Amino acid sequence: MRIFGLLCMCLVACDDGGDARDGGSDMGAVDAGGAVEFEVVVEEENGLVPIDDGATVVFQWGFQGGTMIRPGVLVPAQAVEGLDEVRLTVRHRPDREHPDAYGDAGDFAGVVLDLDVRPYDADRRLIGPVDQQLGWADLAGVRLELDVTITAPTFEARQLVRLAIEGDATPCDAFPESGMSCVYRSVPGIFTVSAHAPAPDCPDAVVPMVAFEPHGAEAGRCLEWSGLGELAARPVPWPGLEGGADADCLDELGLGPTGSAPGEIALQVNGTCSPITIEPFEDFSACALCQ
Repeated sequence: MRIFGLLCMCLVACDDGGDARDGGSDMGAVDAGGAVEFEVVVEEENGLVPIDDGATVVFQWGFQGGTMIRPGVLVPAQAVEGLDEVRLTVRHRPDREHPDAYGDAGDFAGVVLDLDVRPYDADRRLIGPVDQQLGWADLAGVRLELDVTITAPTFEARQLVRLAIEGDATPCDAFPESGMSCVYRSVPGIFTVSAHAPAPDCPDAVVPMVAFEPHGAEAGRCLEWSGLGELAARPVPWPGLEGGADADCLDELGLGPTGSAPGEIALQVNGTCSPITIEPFEDFSACALCQ
């Protein structure tokens, strides 16, 4: 597969959603000088799903936190016989019947790619799927028109389909979301001191080691769903006191050997950053002796 060039990508990025070829808002196959009919598909968790006009599809999270759909096409084997690759152009624009449901999709360009023609079954060949990013956040409720064109030496074929996008609810949806390239959910709970460990480079100081306990059943279910529950329960140094703190000061403020303090952990639900960050509600920096 090779990217078809910077100029083509710029043209897609600057697309305003209009196109004189369609002559209106009619969906479905559009005569583009060829008689080849093809199926638009979207790759979801359980495989390829054929989509018709008005279909509902499930968005996916990218590995760096973006949200997308993954469209492709199935073409008749005879139409691409002898071809190693064809050009696939995928653009998106607001659904003209639901223009206010476009979300932030207009900030993202379409794609123009030369893609391999791959076997699918006896009668059809697969082109794609491709990553069609539409945002950095949940896409549930977004509506758009997807404009898909296949270009080959002997034909060009095009389809327009309207899509409604939905998301899969998770146990973490009830908790505040933050982040862009990496997405986190903040889960409340209690940090309980498991030990006062010696501070190797700070004489007479200790390091409070704390483990997280989620507050409430919903928080527990979110931790379990994220797969990070075991990691969250491991004792870690209290943020800002890793270098060592005064034990008497910690005792006075409630962070003694059997103490605890409220706070949150931010669980990474999408992306490739730190899986967990500790977010205490209370500041114990006055007890710090060494940094």
